Amino acid sequence: MWMSIFSAALPRGSFIVSALMSAVIGFLLGATWQAHAVMLAGTVTPSREAELSSVSILSYNLLQWVHPLLFVLMNEATGSMKAALALLVPFLLGGAVVVSFVNPARSQEHVSKMLS
Repeated sequence: MWMSIFSAALPRGSFIVSALMSAVIGFLLGATWQAHAVMLAGTVTPSREAELSSVSILSYNLLQWVHPLLFVLMNEATGSMKAALALLVPFLLGGAVVVSFVNPARSQEHVSKMLS
């Protein structure tokens, strides 16, 4: 999906740029989902897994439309997909900053203590 969006927004012949941007987005999204799973596992008390997991899923489902909405609004307002893609960059950078603060060893140790 990201490849087709970038291919439409970028000039012809920029397949490599499109592939690299798609790979970066895929990496950041994958790392963000893993950080979320570790955080959820580390903060949930054993008797409240279902309750807090459902709150997490509900909040995700309520907020997943924000990025596409901003993309469409910017694209319609400016007529440029480049401007719409530029609007998503702060969100991607924010995700990268959050992921950079995740300490996998400490998180795994914390989860192990919580589960034992």
